[in-house]
Amino acid sequence: NNIEKLTCKKHKLLEGELENEHSITKIYALNEIRIENPFHTLEANVYFDDEFFELFNGNGLMVSSSIGSSAYNKSLGGAVVDTSLDVLELTEIATIQNNIHRSLGSSLIVSNRSKISFIGDFNNVVVGYDNNTLPINNYKKINIKISEKEVKILHDKNRSNWKILKDSFIY
Repeated sequence: NNIEKLTCKKHKLLEGELENEHSITKIYALNEIRIENPFHTLEANVYFDDEFFELFNGNGLMVSSSIGSSAYNKSLGGAVVDTSLDVLELTEIATIQNNIHRSLGSSLIVSNRSKISFIGDFNNVVVGYDNNTLPINNYKKINIKISEKEVKILHDKNRSNWKILKDSFIY
């Protein structure tokens, strides 16, 4: 029986809060939440748990879950994370690195208790979350954290995460 080959695993969603002067809009994603401006340099202050980390200049910033680490995040050079870990991974998109602009220039993995915030003038910016996009104007702050909300996904008991990764990327 095929149903006996399946197991159900719970995965926490990412929760994004888009703040402007008048409201907060919430979005949820399984893989990633990203802020992008492919036409002009995006400038954003990056905070971890309300502590300033860096001023980012480039095309965008992405926060992925461990499930999303093997998708767009991997194509940007981010780390592939074991899906049993509830963590956030911050990856820069086309960062500017020169004598004037400096940022970490590397993906950064943080605890599931962390909150990552982007603060800036986000006019003509797109927020992407999984396969959805939301053009935003007049938003000044985006907070991203691991949500209490979760999804249940059926997995084949005979295919480990490592076998799926190997089959997807190596063979």
